[in-house]
Amino acid sequence: MNSTKPDGVQIVTIPCALLGFLGGAAYFGTLETDPTKPVMGIDPFFFYGICTVGCMGAGALIGPSIGSAIWRNSHRKQLALVDAMDREFYQRIARNRVDASLQSPTHPVPDYYDQGKYKRKALLPEK
Repeated sequence: MNSTKPDGVQIVTIPCALLGFLGGAAYFGTLETDPTKPVMGIDPFFFYGICTVGCMGAGALIGPSIGSAIWRNSHRKQLALVDAMDREFYQRIARNRVDASLQSPTHPVPDYYDQGKYKRKALLPEK
């Protein structure tokens, strides 16, 4: 089964970010400001601009949660199969992962694709 979960999650992120930006612009753009009085030590126009961009960032952070909820709700029939595939994948990763107790701060655990090579090098006796 070819899952479309990531695409659905990513598709919702962009509109949520745009809605956050537009909402922030609508709110902070209508506030009356006195340019001679700084807000938290910053010029009010810069502060409200930063807040508007922050609203866009909040929308981008909320978007994947909304997209995931929509995807899970619209794919209820395949949800058990996808969850089983995810569980199997994570169990396979955990089973094939190298022993982290052999690591140190100067020699961290290698990435997933280099672990087989690391196991052969670290665990097999040298000749």
